[in-house]
Amino acid sequence: MKDQYFPALHLGDYPDPHTALASAGIFGLVADFCASGLDDHPDGVATYEASMTGSSPEPGVKTAMVLMRLDGSQTRIGFGFMDLPAETEDLAITRALETLVRAGHRDGDRQRFFAYRAVPPCSVLQ
Repeated sequence: MKDQYFPALHLGDYPDPHTALASAGIFGLVADFCASGLDDHPDGVATYEASMTGSSPEPGVKTAMVLMRLDGSQTRIGFGFMDLPAETEDLAITRALETLVRAGHRDGDRQRFFAYRAVPPCSVLQ
C-alpha cells in the first residue's frame, strides 16, 4: 500500500505541544490528552477529528486538528482535510487549494499549507 498524504492549513510552529494547542484555544486536560498523542505515534504525527467553527471549506468535508513533531523540540499545528488524500505531498496541497476555490474562497497561498502522512485520528474533539 502506498503512503497517503493529507493537506493541512498551517496554523503555526511552537516550542512544545501545549503552546501549540493553546494557540488554538485548547487547554487543560484536553491539551494534556492531545499532547500525549504525539508520544503514542512513532512517526511524530497525531490527528484529532475536529471542526473549526465557521470555517469548514465545503459542507461535508471531514477535518482534523494535526499535531506534528518537527526536528528539534518544535511542534507544528494545523487544520487538516481528511477527505483529500493524495499519493504525494504536493498533490495533497493542490487538492486543498482547489477545494477552497470551489467553495468560493480566493486562490490560497500554497505556503500556508503542509501535507502529513496519513494516520488514523486519535479521537474526536468537540
